Amino acid sequence: MPDDTHETLELARRFLLVLETLFKLTRHKMPNHIQERLPPNQVKGLHIIYHDPGISQKKLAEILGITPAAISAAVRELETLALVERKADTEDARLMRLYLSDSGQAIIQEMQAIRCGAIADLLNALSLAEQCQVVETLERAVKVKQEELNIQP
Repeated sequence: MPDDTHETLELARRFLLVLETLFKLTRHKMPNHIQERLPPNQVKGLHIIYHDPGISQKKLAEILGITPAAISAAVRELETLALVERKADTEDARLMRLYLSDSGQAIIQEMQAIRCGAIADLLNALSLAEQCQVVETLERAVKVKQEELNIQP
């Protein structure tokens, strides 16, 4: 592994700017019918539940940085909208696990398709070979870091 610290830090700064710009280019791609129904924190909560089905309300509150009372109200609202289901933990009935309903899954999948389209538009500025190189290089970097940190993909 090269130890060109100054150059690596400069590249990291540039890469961070690229990521921030990429986020700006894709974050506002939420359909109006979702934006009108859900505040951003609830949309973020749906994404977290999508990637971690069965997450506890307590852990979701910690990730979102909100109080247990606030998460309880938010989850109740998401349940009322039929986007989230609360189920008792199989080992501890006092612990509630959160899962997306079919409607919640559909919202996340719709948003992912829109964001994927926005990223594809960005990648289209490059040749197919360059697109492959960008994606494969980033995948390799992520894999190395996951292995270093013993994180499952």
